[in-house]
Amino acid sequence: MNARLAPRLVTRLAPLLAPALLPLLIGGCSTAGSFQGKLVDGMSGTPRADIVVLGRAKDNADLACQIVEGKTDAAGVFTFAKTCKGATYTLEVKDKTMLLVDAPTVDGTLTSTAPVEIKAWRGPSSDGLSTLRDDKLGSIASRTLLRRDEKVKGTETVALFPKEKFKTSTAVTDGGYLVVAGKDLNGKLQMVPVVPSPGVVTFESGNTLENHAFIGLKFAADGLSAEPVTATLDESLVKTVKHGDRVLRYIPAAALPAGQYALFGEGDKEAFIVQLGAPAAEPTAAATPPATP
Repeated sequence: MNARLAPRLVTRLAPLLAPALLPLLIGGCSTAGSFQGKLVDGMSGTPRADIVVLGRAKDNADLACQIVEGKTDAAGVFTFAKTCKGATYTLEVKDKTMLLVDAPTVDGTLTSTAPVEIKAWRGPSSDGLSTLRDDKLGSIASRTLLRRDEKVKGTETVALFPKEKFKTSTAVTDGGYLVVAGKDLNGKLQMVPVVPSPGVVTFESGNTLENHAFIGLKFAADGLSAEPVTATLDESLVKTVKHGDRVLRYIPAAALPAGQYALFGEGDKEAFIVQLGAPAAEPTAAATPPATP
């Protein structure tokens, strides 16, 4: 290149190059603060160790500032060593079965002086029913179809009973919880006692059923009449957690009298069966359809 042209070319290109180079020059200098948090179990208050916590910038931060990350130590403490000026971070964890409830937003400009306590709740990532014990989620495997096609003799009361047999039911023992996840599910779910009936029950139709179980009904010894059976949930023992639009309820075994319960919504065609507390009797006998005369 002609030596006399080079200074003139640089002068012309400088205004074009400066805007493009500016982010590269200052991008690495936008960190301004730091943050410390302490993750504790929402149920027990004990520290949660080895949990990866993410901070996501919810505004137009530099690309390098979009995500910050920390991992909890044995005391549940994690650190975002470098947060960015002008960025506001929301917190989450990599584990999708853990919810951070009422977690603060983090101003990237500030430097925290002490760890901020944050409650983390173990819960399913989608709506439904599950069990929780020792920080482990479990599924409810026992379910049965429901029948509503027979009436108690001499009445208009419809007898509700399982069509399919179940030999055992999912247990929620002392120290464990039934977890009901979902606003709609929590609004409609019924928990109705399952009552064994070892004798012969005769319905209004004349059909009979022997050695069976009924949901919310206790038949007399002669099998001709029945009375309703209900159970009252002790709400003072139930823990309710709200996370955005989600609602989770943690129901301990002690919140209802020990026994088997059918879990279903109004009009549902099937129910889940759970055993709360220690079984008081042998598992419910196999269900058999009523005999047709």
